[in-house]
Amino acid sequence: MYFSKLLITDILEFAIENGANKDDLVKRLGINPNKEFGANEVVSYETMAKILRQAGESISDLFLGLHLGEKILLKGTSQVDEIMKHSPSIEDAFTNAVDYSKLISDALSCGMEKTDHYTKISFQVNPNWALIDNYSMQQIIDLSLVRTFKSLYSPPGKKYNPAEVHLNLPNQKKRAEYYRVFDCRIKFNQATTAILFHNPILNQTLPEHDSGLLSHLKKIGNEEIEKLKTGDPLILQIKSLLLENLPQKSTLEGISKELSLSSRTLQRKLKAKKTSFKRLEKDVLLKLAKKFLLSEKRTMDEISYFLGFSEASAFIRFFKNEMNISPKNFMKKENLKTT
Repeated sequence: MYFSKLLITDILEFAIENGANKDDLVKRLGINPNKEFGANEVVSYETMAKILRQAGESISDLFLGLHLGEKILLKGTSQVDEIMKHSPSIEDAFTNAVDYSKLISDALSCGMEKTDHYTKISFQVNPNWALIDNYSMQQIIDLSLVRTFKSLYSPPGKKYNPAEVHLNLPNQKKRAEYYRVFDCRIKFNQATTAILFHNPILNQTLPEHDSGLLSHLKKIGNEEIEKLKTGDPLILQIKSLLLENLPQKSTLEGISKELSLSSRTLQRKLKAKKTSFKRLEKDVLLKLAKKFLLSEKRTMDEISYFLGFSEASAFIRFFKNEMNISPKNFMKKENLKTT
């Protein structure tokens, strides 16, 4: 569960260029914006979320991801950009971007689907990243959408726009910024975040195609992906199902059935990974509870409902048993840290 450290440089440089106080950012984050990071250095989800929040607050930007993505060059995406640039066609470039997106982060998994008229690049949120605050989560989704659009090669004198953008967001009042950036039809309240292109665009050949260099870049990329510690697929599947089923409480039997496994087999597989269904469920519920308490300011009744508890007292009891502190005192303690 990681992000390339190179993205830190991009975010901090962007914030400073747009009015953030450099010394204040360094003090709050403890990160030097001038430090050079290696391509294979990574940071945790929690660290990236903190940087996104602090950078966004420092320049009062609700659309940090969109605006950051509009930059022509990003250090954090440069390795994937190079692979795309030397691909034979735009379609090959997108296929390679899907395959090598883990060089940037494992927060989103990419998919590519071609129909008669459109090619759809979709993004699924890693369940561990979905447990991070909504602002940080959305900035990375927006950044990914814009970079997919901006990576589209246009011959001189032409401009290719997406056909549609699908957002897993309510139809926001401040939606105009999405229309400005993408200049196409935007669909809100979609089950999956995606960007669609007209198929003829993908047939365009790329002027810098170099099969030898492409093979070399892919080899390096494959070696680096092998070294990265990505999440366990079974555990990620279980966490995704736990989140999808809420506000209904999941059971071991129900999750086993959805995974086409017997309960005993699932228990055995999780034991081999030194965890259990109950432990995973508690981890998801606690992280989601913290997200609701700190970044969404929901009432105890709302949190209890969304987490599948019968009443607020049951949620409060669960939280206190696991954290040794009540939800209200937890909020007070965390708010003091940020003041």
